[in-house]
Amino acid sequence: MLHQNHYDAFTGLGHFKKNALVRFFNRYLEHKWLDESSLFRAIDYALKEIPSFGGFILTAEIENEIVAALVVNKTGFAGIMPEYLLVLQAVKPIAKSKVIVRKLEEKAIALAQGDISFLNKERGPKELLLENMTAHAKFREITNKAENRSKASA
Repeated sequence: MLHQNHYDAFTGLGHFKKNALVRFFNRYLEHKWLDESSLFRAIDYALKEIPSFGGFILTAEIENEIVAALVVNKTGFAGIMPEYLLVLQAVKPIAKSKVIVRKLEEKAIALAQGDISFLNKERGPKELLLENMTAHAKFREITNKAENRSKASA
C-alpha cells in the first residue's frame, strides 16, 4: 500500500531516514548533477538544519521502501521570483508508469504557500525549437497564486 510522508522543520527527519533518502536520490536521480554532500545540503536546507528559509520533503513509500521523493526549498524571494524551488525529484523505474510522482507533485503544489519553479528537464520538440532560436530556459514556473487555487477547487 502506498504511503505518503511529509517532512519539514517541525517534523524533522531521523539520521537513518535521511541517509536512506540520500542513497535513494543518489541512485535514482534522472540527471546526476549533484554529489552526495550537495544532496545532504538540499535536504538540510528544507529541514532548516542549516540556516535557511526551509521547505519540505515528500516521499512515497510502499512497504517502508521509498519509491518516489522530492525536495522543495523555500527561496525567500516572494514577489521577486517563485517562492519555492523543487530541487530534487526521483522515482524508481518500477513506479514511473504509476501516478505516484503526479500525486507527490500535486501535494507539493497544495503545500506551497507561493509559486513553485523547478528545473526544466524536459526537452520536447517545443524546447528544441526554442533552444535553436534562443537560449534554453533552465527553470519552469508553476503559478500557484490564491486566485488559481480557488479556481481549481471550483
